[in-house]
Amino acid sequence: MPGDLLPSPNPQEHFRLQAALRESEILRELAELLASSLDLERILQVLVKRSTQVCEVERCAVWLLEDARGMFHPKTYHLSTQLLDHQTIQAADAIWYRSPLPFDDPVIHRLLSEQGMLYVEDLRAEPGLRRVAETFLVRSILLVALVREGRPVGILSLDDPAQARTFSPELQQLARAIGQQAAIAIDNARLYQQAQTEKRRAEELIGRARSISQVALTVNSSEDLSTIFTVAVDHLVRGLGADGGAIALLDSDALSLVNSNRNCSTM
Repeated sequence: MPGDLLPSPNPQEHFRLQAALRESEILRELAELLASSLDLERILQVLVKRSTQVCEVERCAVWLLEDARGMFHPKTYHLSTQLLDHQTIQAADAIWYRSPLPFDDPVIHRLLSEQGMLYVEDLRAEPGLRRVAETFLVRSILLVALVREGRPVGILSLDDPAQARTFSPELQQLARAIGQQAAIAIDNARLYQQAQTEKRRAEELIGRARSISQVALTVNSSEDLSTIFTVAVDHLVRGLGADGGAIALLDSDALSLVNSNRNCSTM
């Protein structure tokens, strides 16, 4: 009826909707950033920096699984706290990149078994990771498994150095969603890197095969030795990516230089 007051919105429902909208916007922005590049280093830098901001933590780190060694190797992290001095950060930084996490550690096993997310109230209480916790001032930590199609890709961690804290269900849900997007972006970038590496290797093999073929044709063409040596050195230098090269023949007890590539500065 005219003049009747509309019911006031439920504050809790309003807060929930606002949080959902914010989370949706954050994930959309992060998805665009992660999808904008196939450069793994850039993807990781964007991931840890934005995760630190949107999850309201002081540190975010990423480890990637190296299948051949069965270890999660530290790749990058972002630290926003002002409580640690520069000297402490530098000392820890040098150690951190040499501190892989074993795939068979009980904490990692629990993480991968418990739906890809694990909150540890105090990492110092975990025997296998106590040294990591003490060295890098880790207390409470949220671990998120980066998994694509059931295959572990890496681990994302969120914490406040040297501080105990909790992670709300909403924050855990946000971290899980970030981890799902990150796993896809990281896996795509690594597959792209592998494809590029294989392409370069194939091109190198083709180039070497052509060089060998050209040298063989020259040898079989009854050209004089000087021409054969020149062709051989030129193709070897190009095929191996060397700065220069030379051929020397053993004459009695001494080596005699018979040909050198003109790009060779000293012999």
